[in-house]
Amino acid sequence: TEQEEWEALKESYWSAVKAVYDKIKNHYEGRRAVMQENINKKLELVEKVQTILEQNRATVADWGNHTDVVIKLQEEWKSIGFGPKKENEDVWKQFRSHCDDFFEAKGAFFSKLNSVFDEVADKKKALIDEAEAIKNDTDWGPATQKFIQLQKKWKSLGSAGQKYEQKLWKKFRSICDYFFEAKQAHFEQQDKENEVNYTQKLALIEEIKAFQVPSDSAEAIATLKAFAERFNVIGHVPLKHKDEVYSAFQEAMDTLYKSLKIEGAEREKVIFESKLTAMQGQINSSELLAKEKMQIRKQIDEVKQQLMQYENNLGFFSNAKSNSPLLDEAKKNIERTKVRLTELKDKLKLFPNE
Repeated sequence: TEQEEWEALKESYWSAVKAVYDKIKNHYEGRRAVMQENINKKLELVEKVQTILEQNRATVADWGNHTDVVIKLQEEWKSIGFGPKKENEDVWKQFRSHCDDFFEAKGAFFSKLNSVFDEVADKKKALIDEAEAIKNDTDWGPATQKFIQLQKKWKSLGSAGQKYEQKLWKKFRSICDYFFEAKQAHFEQQDKENEVNYTQKLALIEEIKAFQVPSDSAEAIATLKAFAERFNVIGHVPLKHKDEVYSAFQEAMDTLYKSLKIEGAEREKVIFESKLTAMQGQINSSELLAKEKMQIRKQIDEVKQQLMQYENNLGFFSNAKSNSPLLDEAKKNIERTKVRLTELKDKLKLFPNE
């Protein structure tokens, strides 16, 4: 019937309408689920940035590593779709605020660091000026020490930062290289010139070894002193031969002095004078003389202590007979020690400017 057909048509229509509405509903429900998932993902990024923000960063490397992480999180944020409008705006404000705080803190750190770098750079420029002022100094010993101190100061200052460090170091190193190359060239040339002296001193040592000591002690001593003066007049030998030549000369001279027909304090004085003369001809004469003088002063202190002990010991013989052998020996010890003390003091007087 017509009524039945109408009912069937209505049912078909509303069934179709319901299917459309169900489809629309499912679409929006699915979209809301996706947007909520996007919000959740963004909230996770907010937490990650906040965690980074709360960590300590004490070095440039720390800031570099964390900056890389924050930038990756920002890129990840861009790849996530939108969420519900209000929630999306709130989450975005949190994320952007944390990122802004991070980069502001980074800017403050590097601003302070650059201030430190500028201060270090100024100090290193001052060291460069000091090095430049002495690079042509040919008083090699003191100048070398000055350069060594400048290099130590440079190292202690730390880095002047990427902007300055390499440029300043290149300039400072070039000045140091200039000085030390000039020093090396000087001593290489000096060694070449001193090779002649080396040959002459070896010949003199052979002459000393072959010398026959005359029976006249005065003549012998005069000749040996002349040998020492000739040795010094010849001049310095290359540094690598310094100790070798000095030892050979001393050994040859000692052999001759020991064969002299003089004894006791006189012989010791003559040998010591020869030793001092040889020292004065060495390139490190000041060092050798100072060391020898220090040893003699040490001996003087030891002999003084010994003398004091001997004199104190006399108290034990207050009741002894005047002809007591032990008392005589104690007095002889005192006299011998006094003589030794005088000899050492006389040796000290033989040093130049003493």
